[in-house]
Amino acid sequence: MRESEHPAIARYVGDRILVTDGTSVLGADDKAGVASVMEAAVRLLAADAADPDEAEPHGDIYLSFVPDEEIGLLGVRTMDLARFPVDYAFTLDFCELGEIVEATFNAGHAHIAIQGMTAHPMNAKNILVNPILLAYDFVVQLDRNQTPERTEGREGYLRVNGMTGNPSTATIDISIRDHNRAG
Repeated sequence: MRESEHPAIARYVGDRILVTDGTSVLGADDKAGVASVMEAAVRLLAADAADPDEAEPHGDIYLSFVPDEEIGLLGVRTMDLARFPVDYAFTLDFCELGEIVEATFNAGHAHIAIQGMTAHPMNAKNILVNPILLAYDFVVQLDRNQTPERTEGREGYLRVNGMTGNPSTATIDISIRDHNRAG
């Protein structure tokens, strides 16, 4: 990692940190979450094994690791809940050292497909419909104040994840997040 690209990294010089190179389905926050949960489990098991009478009392603990919380909890929707018999569950995500994320988003995903109308450029007037330009027109109409770089805390946001196109079709992928369904 280069400090010029990630200035926040300067706070952690000399610390052991988890990072990602972007080639994995898991981001650094996910890897840090898995590492933290596993460390907590190891400590609980070690305390229970060392002296069960001195260990902190706790009930049964179930762990589940599922990907895709960013795109509408697709991973958790595939869980066999009969094998996960709990009344409450917590989603853990990690970013800054010591940060605790105590709420989760209602996450949705929009996949917008645009069908254009192709025509030879020499006789395209009033015939050709460029789907790339339509996709662009759609994206620029989104409220820039509702994007992750301009929201904080419990403010919902729209995140344009990608846009592709060619002379006949275009697609736009958007994450939609808020802390309640009405938002």
